[in-house]
Amino acid sequence: MAIREINLVPLDILHRQKVWRHIVFWSAWLVLSMTIIALVYGYQIIRVISPLQPATSIEEMYTHLGATFEEIDQTRTEIERLRVQEAFLKSITRNQPLSLTLLRIIHRINLQTWLTALAVKAGEEKEEGLLMTLSGFSKSNDTLGIFLTALSEEPLFHAVVLKYAREVPTPRYLELNGEPVRAIQFQIRCKIPVPSL
Repeated sequence: MAIREINLVPLDILHRQKVWRHIVFWSAWLVLSMTIIALVYGYQIIRVISPLQPATSIEEMYTHLGATFEEIDQTRTEIERLRVQEAFLKSITRNQPLSLTLLRIIHRINLQTWLTALAVKAGEEKEEGLLMTLSGFSKSNDTLGIFLTALSEEPLFHAVVLKYAREVPTPRYLELNGEPVRAIQFQIRCKIPVPSL
C-alpha cells in the first residue's frame, strides 16, 4: 500500500492565497519601477534641465552677465600677457644665430686661409646691428683677396673692410715640418644687420 499526501486545506483557499501572492509580488515590482522612474525624472529636472533654462529674474541676468564680463576680462588679460611674451621672444630671436653666421663664413673661406679669432659685438646704435671682426692668416695676398671678395658678396655681411694685412712668420703651432712658413696676417671687419620686426 502506498502512502499518499493528502491536503486537508480546501482548493479554493489555496487558490486565493496563490492569487494574493501574485498580486502582492507584481504590485511591489510596479511600485519599485514607478519609484525608479520618478527618481530619474526628478534628477533630470533638478540637475540637468534647470541650469540650462535662462535666468528668469533681472538680478540673475545681471549676475550671469557680470560673470561673462569677468571671463572676457580674464581672456583679454591672458591675451595681453601672451602678446608681451611674444614681443620678448621676438626681441631675443630677431638676431641671427651665430651658427648661421659661422656657416656662411665656412662656405666663403678657402683652404689657404684660416681664422684664429672671431669676435662679435653689438653696435653702438640699434640700427647698426652687430659688428664682427675676423682675424687669421692666409698663404698669400691672392688667397686673402679671394676670401675678402667672397665675404663681400655674401648678403649677410655688410661694409666688409680689410683693416690690415701684413706678412709675418706663422706661430710655432702652424709650422710645416718644423720650418716657419711665411703667411699674411689679416683682420677683417664687417657688419651684420639686425632684421627689423
